[in-house]
Amino acid sequence: MVCVVTFIVNQNFCRGFLMTKKVIRPQTFFVALMLSLVSTHVAALNIALTNDDGWDSQGIQTLRAALLSAGHKVTLAGSSENQSGSSAAIDFGQGNVLVTKKFEDGEAAPGGDQYAVSLSSGAGAEPATAGQIAIAIAGQGGAAVDLLISGTNAGANVGAFTNVSGTVGATIHGISLTTGARLPAIAISTNEPQPMLFCPVGNRAQCEAANLSHFEVVADWMIKFIAALEKQPGKLKKSKRLLPDGIALNINYPVSDEILGVQSNVQGRLPSMAGRALGLPLGCYGDCAGAAVNESIPAGVLEPKVLDGVEERKNADTAAFEGGYVSIVVINTDLTASKAERKLISRLVKNLNAKY
Repeated sequence: MVCVVTFIVNQNFCRGFLMTKKVIRPQTFFVALMLSLVSTHVAALNIALTNDDGWDSQGIQTLRAALLSAGHKVTLAGSSENQSGSSAAIDFGQGNVLVTKKFEDGEAAPGGDQYAVSLSSGAGAEPATAGQIAIAIAGQGGAAVDLLISGTNAGANVGAFTNVSGTVGATIHGISLTTGARLPAIAISTNEPQPMLFCPVGNRAQCEAANLSHFEVVADWMIKFIAALEKQPGKLKKSKRLLPDGIALNINYPVSDEILGVQSNVQGRLPSMAGRALGLPLGCYGDCAGAAVNESIPAGVLEPKVLDGVEERKNADTAAFEGGYVSIVVINTDLTASKAERKLISRLVKNLNAKY
C-alpha cells in the first residue's frame, strides 16, 4: 500500500526546508516523505536524547531503544526525576549540577551510557540543563552532534501550554545562542492512552502496558521521520544539517487508532491547563487568606484541564492534534511579536521621542 502524506505547510518554512511544487489546495502540498515506506538505511546519527519526565520514563527509554535499533548512536541524559512544566529554565554555574551514570539490571545498558541529572540540592535538573549535559557528553572528543531530541513526552505540548513545556524548553536551548549549541532539535510528545496520573492502583500494570505499546508506535514513527529528514532533497544547499540553523520542531503525535496524516501547523492559543491559584483566594490582602506569619498554606498554580474551548487561530496545532493528525510546529527562539502587533508600541515610541 502506498501512503502519501499531506502537509499543511508554513510558507516561510517551505522556502527553507519542505520544498514542493504540486499545489493541491491553498497552503496544501504533496511532500515526498512517504513515512510508512521510507527506508531507515541512512547514515547513523550522533543523537543527544533528553526529556522532562525523568531519565527512566517509558517515553524516553522506548525512543532510545528504537533509535539504537535503527543504528544511531544515542547519549541519554535526563532529569533524575519528573520536571514537567520547567519551560526553558536552565542552571548555570560550575558545580551546581550532579551527573550520575546509570545502568539497567546491574549491567551497562547497551548502545551507550545513560545519565541521570540532578541539581546539587538533590532536586531533579531542568530538562534544558539535562539536554545540555547530553550534548556535552555526546560531543566528547570532538565528535559532531547531529541532533537533540527531547521526548517522547507523556502529555501533549500543544497550544498555550507549549510555552511552559520542559520538553519544548530543552529544544529551545538546543538551538539557542545562549548555550552556543545551535543544533537541530526536535521535541516529540504524545498523550498516554491510559494516563498514569489517573490509573487506579490495581490497574497500573495494564495502564503501563497500554502506554508502552503506544510509545513504541510513536518511536517507530520518529525513526521514519528522522530517516525522511536525512533523505529530504534540497533541504539546505551545501549543508549536512537536518534542519536550518536556529530551527526546532515541536511534534505532537495523537492517540488514535488511525492517524489521518501529518500537518505543519502554527502554535494554537487554546490552553490545556487552568491558570489560577489553587487553595488561595485572589486579589485579597491582610488576613483574608487565613495565614499567620511564617505559616505555609498548600496551594498551586496549574491543574489539568480538558481542551473544551474554541481555538481561534487557523491551522492551529491544537485542532490538528485533536483531529487525529500528527502536528509539526516550526519553532525558534525569537520572541518578537508580528509587525502588526509591533505597530502599537512603535507609535508610542514615536510620541515619546517627540519630547526629546
